[in-house]
Amino acid sequence: MDFANVRAHTAGMPERPSHDEPGILTEKPEPRAEGVLISRAMERRGLTARAAAIQLGMSEGRLRQIVNGYQALGQGQFRLVIGKAIRVAQLAKLVGVTPAQLANAGREDAAHILLDLLSEEAAAAPQQDQPVNEEELCAIRDNDQLPHHLRQWAGSLVDQLHAIRDAERAASDELRRKRAG
Repeated sequence: MDFANVRAHTAGMPERPSHDEPGILTEKPEPRAEGVLISRAMERRGLTARAAAIQLGMSEGRLRQIVNGYQALGQGQFRLVIGKAIRVAQLAKLVGVTPAQLANAGREDAAHILLDLLSEEAAAAPQQDQPVNEEELCAIRDNDQLPHHLRQWAGSLVDQLHAIRDAERAASDELRRKRAG
């Protein structure tokens, strides 16, 4: 589309929103309560808007709009911004804001989503944080019903555990000898 077509296409449309347009403010609005909460938590963690946006897969500009509670339109005009509940919950989770704090800030919708996000994370955590259990590894290694590569893998881990234990004992014995001698 060339410039003449752009002008024809946009004819009759205002270049900038007028002061009479709904949702347009001529004074910068105060940040929303959830934005203040999230902003303070970001500061405490030393987390920049850019870093938070990258971690959440969103633009830094949109993150700032959600936290500040407005979008600057230029020429002294602003539009109120209320972040989607899922985005507010994700931000809150990232910076350590609790569901109760979000609810107290008037975002019960985001608080419920945050509670779900934290519950999912807690349910998955024990599976990820379980230490290696030698008895279970030996059971896998000795189970003829399992594929050979799994039994080899378990046997390898058992051997590594034994080597670590032997090295720890040798280091401990050496330390005792040095202290005694």
